[in-house]
Amino acid sequence: MVGAKDRATNKVAAKVVSSTDKETLQGFVKDYAAPGATVYSNDAGANESLPFDHATVKHSLSEYVKGGVHTNGIESPWSMLKRAHKGTFHKLSPKHLDRYVQEFAGRHNIRELDTLKQLGAIGDGMAGKRLRYRQLIADNGLPSGARSNPASPSRWMSSTRPISRAGRNCGKTFAWTQPSRKRLRRPSRPSRFATSSHRSETASRCR
Repeated sequence: MVGAKDRATNKVAAKVVSSTDKETLQGFVKDYAAPGATVYSNDAGANESLPFDHATVKHSLSEYVKGGVHTNGIESPWSMLKRAHKGTFHKLSPKHLDRYVQEFAGRHNIRELDTLKQLGAIGDGMAGKRLRYRQLIADNGLPSGARSNPASPSRWMSSTRPISRAGRNCGKTFAWTQPSRKRLRRPSRPSRFATSSHRSETASRCR
């Protein structure tokens, strides 16, 4: 991932890249930095010889701030994305990673607005756009991280199946059905109601 923050507007631009070589990273800077802008970056080799007024901080030597030179502004969106990965999403697949990156860049860009204006900005961004399910799951050449050998579909069926179980309770025998994925406890007494997932019937009486 690569990103940049405009200190004048506090807006963030970010995207997923396939490589972090010099051509890719400097191409991103050229796309988003205005002519004549001053660029602050870390000391990665790919950032050398940028065609801008350029200053660096040496992260490799634990130097993070040098006067007004730092990259702390862009670290904030990365921090929020990492927290979301750890605490909410737990898994960000390469296939959909750029969607997550765009979401958190967008969140950052409207965070200073009040709630109603944030909702308005989100609505404006959705206008005229539609993401169909078949487009969401379509192959884009990147792995989704899904299991290569999914479980049998019958394992995930929500319908019930009849089973034969007998148990003695107060001298009465009961038989019931249970969902295919959930094991039910034996009832302590005959149920007065029959449902699709749990049905009990009196089979015999105390003698």
